[in-house]
Amino acid sequence: MNIAVKNLLTSSIAFYIIQLLNILSPLLVLPFLSRNLSIDGFGKIMLFNSLCGIVYIINDFGFGLSATHSISTNRKNSAILDKIISSIFILKIPLFILSSVGLIIYLKYFSNIQYNYFAILCLLGVSLFQSLQPLWVFQGLEMMKKVITFFVIPKIGYIIYVLYFVNNDSDLNKIYFALFFCMLLNFIFLYFSMKKIGIKLVIPSVSNLVSTFKDSSSFFLSRAAVSIYTTVSSIIIGNYSGLAQLALYSCAEKIYQGLQAITGPISQAIFPYLSFNRNRTLIINLTLYTLPLLILISVFTFIFSEEIITIIFGSKYIESSSILNIFSIIMIINYIGVNFGYPAFATIDRIKIVNITVIAGALIQALLLITLLINKEVSAINIAYSVLLTECIVAIIRVFIFFKITSLMRKK
Repeated sequence: MNIAVKNLLTSSIAFYIIQLLNILSPLLVLPFLSRNLSIDGFGKIMLFNSLCGIVYIINDFGFGLSATHSISTNRKNSAILDKIISSIFILKIPLFILSSVGLIIYLKYFSNIQYNYFAILCLLGVSLFQSLQPLWVFQGLEMMKKVITFFVIPKIGYIIYVLYFVNNDSDLNKIYFALFFCMLLNFIFLYFSMKKIGIKLVIPSVSNLVSTFKDSSSFFLSRAAVSIYTTVSSIIIGNYSGLAQLALYSCAEKIYQGLQAITGPISQAIFPYLSFNRNRTLIINLTLYTLPLLILISVFTFIFSEEIITIIFGSKYIESSSILNIFSIIMIINYIGVNFGYPAFATIDRIKIVNITVIAGALIQALLLITLLINKEVSAINIAYSVLLTECIVAIIRVFIFFKITSLMRKK
């Protein structure tokens, strides 16, 4: 086994474990919360997570993708690496200020759901320290195995804290604080791990800052676009259909995200390798070999959706089973779309095409959401159908364009 393949495998496994922890640690406590909190209380926690997600997207500004690509291609030049990483940390300061002001304005003047000041501070803290975590440094350098332990400890601590201290709706602030403290610990551990491998923070030139900002802007647009048919959809449900509908939607969505954890991190983990080695065959074979397993899981989820919802979240959320049926189909479509997104197009050096397809999907989803709002048809199941339609369109476009370009490249 050559060194490149060995690094890919170890980094992929490490990244897989970390992403699994990121997704499953909240999922592990949700069955406990769904039974101990009211439906509205549970919905409020889900809305809190969605708001954190929106603010994080602004703070991250797509650096998680653009930096991974840049670091991977410049991994042998330490001076360039230091400038890239330092530029990103500096740029996150004004981004955090902007997102914080926007969040406060939204909660004060536009949201039908109110949070106390402590919850808002925790929300801002979660968003800040989550965006500052330099996970992209280790992903780009294919050194993910070095930081697994630092992700395990805070996640386990979060789970134990919630299970021990949370009993009912009066303990919502404890959940917000646990999320904040978990993100803070992750940031501290990752920052010092980054320093340990020799990364130095320097004062970059204005041109470096501008260049880094421009390089990531298209990635940010794509991430912001994706949020329209993920995070924004949840916020719209909570704001216009109520916390109960959001709770039902979130139950199905969280199971969907948990199922995504089985295969989703694979494509993310191999993205740096594909950016560097341009191995088109790998991503095609990976998709073909893993898709049958995913289809089996999807069919099982569809058939036993009621039982799955009841076992995980309790009988009071059984209405969520019809939404889970839709998400079980979305899981297959999304997997194809993701694999033939950044990983596939990195092999032909056409990353920007992926961003365009995402923005196109966002425009379609935005149109569907506006239509639902105008007709006052916003509900958990209608939003799920709109996401299914959008994911189908994006996946079809990506697969068609990828094979069209590769066909033309072979002819040349």
